[in-house]
Amino acid sequence: MAKTDVIVPTRNGLSDSIAMYESLKKTTSDFRLIIVDNHSEDGTPEYFEGRGEKVIRLPENLGFGAAINRGLEVLEAPNVVLLNNDTILTQGWLDKLLAYKNSFPAPIAGIGPVSNYAGGRQGIRYDNSDPEAFAQKVAKDAAQSPLTETSFLSFFCALLDSEAVKSVGPLEEWFPGGYEDNSYCTRCWEAGWRLLISRDTFVFHKGSRTIIREFGDSKEVFRHRLDFLEKHLPTTEPKIVALYRAKNDEANLRRSLEQTSKVVDAIYIFDDNSNPPLKKLADSFPKVERYYHSTMAFDEYRDRSMLLAWAKASKYDWALVLDSDEVLESAVTYKKLHDLVKTPDPLIRSFVFFENTFWFDNFYRMDGIWKWQAHDRLFKLNANQ
Repeated sequence: MAKTDVIVPTRNGLSDSIAMYESLKKTTSDFRLIIVDNHSEDGTPEYFEGRGEKVIRLPENLGFGAAINRGLEVLEAPNVVLLNNDTILTQGWLDKLLAYKNSFPAPIAGIGPVSNYAGGRQGIRYDNSDPEAFAQKVAKDAAQSPLTETSFLSFFCALLDSEAVKSVGPLEEWFPGGYEDNSYCTRCWEAGWRLLISRDTFVFHKGSRTIIREFGDSKEVFRHRLDFLEKHLPTTEPKIVALYRAKNDEANLRRSLEQTSKVVDAIYIFDDNSNPPLKKLADSFPKVERYYHSTMAFDEYRDRSMLLAWAKASKYDWALVLDSDEVLESAVTYKKLHDLVKTPDPLIRSFVFFENTFWFDNFYRMDGIWKWQAHDRLFKLNANQ
C-alpha cells in the first residue's frame, strides 16, 4: 500500500493534467494516483487509463466536491493529497509536508504549501522564474520559521490525514465548486483538528483554469460563500468572558476591572497567591463569576491554561485575556466589542489588539522593543481545541 493517495479531479484541460502528471512523477515517490474525471470530452480519462493509473469516471460533471468525495470513497493510504490538475509540483514537496505533519505535537488534519495562486496566508509573490528555482529560494527564505498554524487551507494542494477525513466526513458538494475548503477547514477546527502551512514548500498553481474554461469567470465560485456562511455562522448573540491572571497589584486590578466590567458578560480571575487574597475585591464586581486563589508555585503557563480550560467549559463564546495592570481604553464599549465578534467570517478565531506599555502615569515607551505591540487577546472558544 502506498504511503499517500493523491486525488486529482479533472474536467477537460488535458494539457494541464499532463504537465501536473509529469511533475508528480518527477518529484514524488510512494503514492497512488486517483483521477476522478468529471465527464471530460478531451481524452483525459483515456490518457490516464492508458498509463495504468486508477481512473473513476463520473457520468456527468458533478463539480469539485463531488469528485473529491468519490476519490475519498476508495481511500486506502494513511495520508491523502487533494490536488488540482493545473499545478506543477517541485522537488521534495510531499516529503516535507509529511515530515511536518508527522512531527507536529498536536493532531493535524492537514498541511499545505505556499503558492503563487492561493488564498489566505498561502499566497506569496512570485517572480515568474522557473518553479523549481523559485521553490529553492522559498525554502531558503523560510528555513528559520517554516511552519505557520492557520484556520484555512486552500485545496489546490492539501495533504490531509486519513483519520481526520474519516472523522470530519466528506466535502460539501456545491456545484460547480467553491468554498468547500473553507467549510471543511472550519469543520476540522470544530472537531479539534489543527491546520498548518509549510512556508518552505512551494507548488506552482495556474489557478481557476477549469472554472474559467467551463464558465468564463469565477462568479459561480463566489456565490457559494453564502452557502458557507449559512452553514457556519452562529445564530445566537455571542457572549464574552474576560480572563485575568493577577498577583497582588490590587489598585491596578481594580482600575482594570472597572473598565472591563462595562464591556464583557463575565469575568474569571486566577489569583496567583496574592497576599492578602484578592477575593474581597473580586466580590465587589458582580460580573466576576469565578475567582480562585492559588497557593501553588509560580507557573504562568499552567495558570493561563487553567483559565482557558474554565472558559472552554463555560457557556461563553469568546475569551478576552488580560493582566491585572492592563486597562482597555474607554472607546472600547460593550457594543463595539460584541459587534467585533459577530464576525461575518467563521474562519476568524482571534483578534489582535495594540498595546501601550506605561512606565509612569503620564507616558509610555515608544522606543526599541517598546514600540507599539500587537498581540492576540480575544479568542473564539472551542471545547475541542
